[in-house]
Amino acid sequence: MERTQELDEIRQYLLRQLSEDQQQSIEQRLLVEDDLFEELEITETQLVDDYVAGNLTSEENKQFDEHFLSTPERRQSLQFARVFRRYVDSRPIPRNHRAVKSWWQRWEGQAWELRAAAAVIAVAVIAVALWFAIPRPSSELLATVTLTISSSNRAEGNAAQKIPLPSGTLKIVLQLPDDSAPETIHRVRLIGDDGETRTFEVTERAAKTVSLTIPANQLKRGSYALKLLTVNAAGAEQPLSGSYLLTIE
Repeated sequence: MERTQELDEIRQYLLRQLSEDQQQSIEQRLLVEDDLFEELEITETQLVDDYVAGNLTSEENKQFDEHFLSTPERRQSLQFARVFRRYVDSRPIPRNHRAVKSWWQRWEGQAWELRAAAAVIAVAVIAVALWFAIPRPSSELLATVTLTISSSNRAEGNAAQKIPLPSGTLKIVLQLPDDSAPETIHRVRLIGDDGETRTFEVTERAAKTVSLTIPANQLKRGSYALKLLTVNAAGAEQPLSGSYLLTIE
């Protein structure tokens, strides 16, 4: 499949425009294909930009509201995009940029002082989002599970470990591959079989493991894949190959 066609299909998936079988096919691929998940994140950002800029059709707007905004992370992205657009639109446009229609291109024309101010706003919004995303320790830890990594292909990897739905906080201990250092792992991405994703901070590190805690109210029955994320000096996240598979019954 060509990249353009695949991006179109991901966009349709996010707006729930595909058949049920096609939706499920992409959801299964997202659990095991790192490249496809990266394309999904890019398409999510583009879709939010198009929504804020008013570039979607009336039907796409309806699907965006009803389906795309089904997760807190996507609603936070939309809120940030709106704040960012209002800020850029409030700034004067240089004379040689009067004909530019794209709000992002208008942003490119701003002075570095304005970019710095916008960056401060962005950091503040992200900090608030992370504050609500970080799991708070529970007074009672009712469940602990240890997982080992599977290959990037589910068929070739280990079977998903099954546990009952916890009533309190779930602690997940992830055994690291031999070539991974605990100090390089900063976050873990949790991907549900419905395509919903959430990111959690690593709460503990040992010689060959990292751990995270997830409150039970953020879990439901179904299959999950967990991806280890490293963060470089610029703050960009990079998922490691392979997934940790978990089924909550």
